[in-house]
Amino acid sequence: MSFNLLKSNYFGEYLGFHAENIPDKIALTDINGQITYRELYNKSRRVAGLLNHAGISKGERIIIALGNTIEQMYFHYGAILGGYISVPLSSGLSKTRLQSYIDDSGAACIVKKEAIYDRSHKIIAELDILESSEYICSPRKLDDVATIMYTTGSTGNQKGVMLSHNNLIAALDHIISYIGYSGNERELVILPISHSFALGHVYSNNIMGGYVHLENGMNKMKRVFNAFYKYQITGMPSTPSMVNLFTERYLEAFKGVAGKLNYMVVNTAPLPPESTVKLLSVIPKLRLMIYYGLTEASRSTFITLSDEDIVNYKSVGKASKGVKLKIIDGEVCISGKHLFNGYWNKEDETKSTLINGWMHTGDLGFIDSSGYLTITGRLKEQINIDGLKVAPQEVESALLKCKLVKDIAVVGVIDPLNNKHEVVAALIVSNNNKTDEAEFARKVRAHGGEVLEPYMVPEIIKITERIPRSESGKVLRKEVEKLLC
Repeated sequence: MSFNLLKSNYFGEYLGFHAENIPDKIALTDINGQITYRELYNKSRRVAGLLNHAGISKGERIIIALGNTIEQMYFHYGAILGGYISVPLSSGLSKTRLQSYIDDSGAACIVKKEAIYDRSHKIIAELDILESSEYICSPRKLDDVATIMYTTGSTGNQKGVMLSHNNLIAALDHIISYIGYSGNERELVILPISHSFALGHVYSNNIMGGYVHLENGMNKMKRVFNAFYKYQITGMPSTPSMVNLFTERYLEAFKGVAGKLNYMVVNTAPLPPESTVKLLSVIPKLRLMIYYGLTEASRSTFITLSDEDIVNYKSVGKASKGVKLKIIDGEVCISGKHLFNGYWNKEDETKSTLINGWMHTGDLGFIDSSGYLTITGRLKEQINIDGLKVAPQEVESALLKCKLVKDIAVVGVIDPLNNKHEVVAALIVSNNNKTDEAEFARKVRAHGGEVLEPYMVPEIIKITERIPRSESGKVLRKEVEKLLC
């Protein structure tokens, strides 16, 4: 017996359904333990009771920063079931960064490992009193905001994306329908559940009565690989950088544990075609899926690369059920019930992004005659070389094929010899630690000259140990600019 998501009265209603129908089935595990569906529902309702007892009014924002843990999920669910607005954040934020989110969201309280704090960082409730809290389930209406997901994007500017109960339900229906979740899946989630990509996979499994094991990132690879064995993992969300780690640095270990892996869903950045070929050669039976979407318009397209000809490997697929796509002046625009409600406290940005029911994504792309969407770059990231437009992603993709280049980020910077003009600049991680920078730059430019138009070849090249990226793997181009200037 499965839960009918589209008939939900509120987001999270499925927890009560499963608590009644599959109460003893394991919903989640992490490095510290496990939780059944009955326990997950009960603890979520106790969280709602705890917040109510603390005197917090419905509609207030609740920051939850507990990492990839079971606690993160039942506090997140509990805030929503209690009629609050959950604001999931990374547990590793600096005090300054956390304070910026507190100030922007106007959060009534912050849930961290030790306790619940008010905005002045005074303890208002200890987490160990949770078990004595009353059960409360009093969610708001379907059109009300359920959560604010902060997205940093490539420019480094934080924006709170408001998602209603209806937005979440529509987006998750896309995922469940396309992937074909049955409730028998066993997913490994390594990516941060403070971001919509990984959190969407936890939601989907919970909705269908499946199972998720939560890991805190890729820092402890032995533990990650042990998880494949121990928890009999059949699927996972991933990123291009994770795929590269699995198929390059840890190839033999990955081959040894990925025997039961039936599917993988990749997002956050385009998966290079050569990575697709390599991954499918390692696991030929793997169902490899890519989706395109932003936090504001999650899972707007899907494609199963393992079912496609190689000519479509650069595509992000066709529109999801109920989603419309169109290109306006080269920009990808999206319409559908899954679109966000707006940016928290950013009315002007909301108005410039949501226009007549269409979200202007800022992504450049094209739709071919078969309906396949291909992303070619970012509108705001385009580099202007005397009127000639350069998409950083195109340069990155070309130079990554140079055997000297391990990782790369390309931006436009003001020409140091002519302060009026932009030039293409590249920050590169070298495959050879002993490389002379001048000789390295010469060889990279020589490669670029063979595969790019002359104006697209970087004039400025610097070697670095790592490329600045967000938690979800996106290049932080403002940080890159600072390192190149």
